[in-house]
Amino acid sequence: AGEAIRMSWVRFKGIFGGHVGFPNVPSPEGIGIINFQGTIPYYMLVLVITLVSLVIMYRLEHSRVGMVIKSINSQDRLAETVGISTRGYRILTFVIGSAFAGVGGVLLAHYLHSINPTQFGWTFMLFIFMYVVIGGRATIAGPIIGVAVLTGADEMIRDFKVWVPFVYGSILIVMLLVLPTGLESLPGRIRSRLQIGKVEG
Repeated sequence: AGEAIRMSWVRFKGIFGGHVGFPNVPSPEGIGIINFQGTIPYYMLVLVITLVSLVIMYRLEHSRVGMVIKSINSQDRLAETVGISTRGYRILTFVIGSAFAGVGGVLLAHYLHSINPTQFGWTFMLFIFMYVVIGGRATIAGPIIGVAVLTGADEMIRDFKVWVPFVYGSILIVMLLVLPTGLESLPGRIRSRLQIGKVEG
């Protein structure tokens, strides 16, 4: 779906600007005496918006809607048998995710002063996929953990860029084989192992 949208962006030049995209995106204006023109003020703006978004996501995750979405994710057929519209909730989930992605896109466009389809190729989508797989997708903490781990790994191998595909591919394969539910499930697994050890002891 992401690649289809990107190719549509390239194809319809009259609407989306084609390969050029949208150049000359202005920096956000300030609020009162607060100016967002500098790097640090803009960083603070992004930080505040990120924190607000995380709070909203957290509240959604622990709301009735969030619980229903989790039930569909784990047992969609069972959810249907109790009268839950799985199709409707999946559409709602897609809309919510797209809304937050839109907020991130707006912040990126204003920071780079332009936005074009070449910024959202396969590599970009692969990284997003890896964030979720490595961190986990059961809670909002999973992708955050994935971003933190991969960002740290990227910094550690900055001087060995030629090894990046190999390292990331190896991490992805190991995670899928050893911990398919992501790093967020690791504490629970450790607790289970300790409890089993206590019972056997």
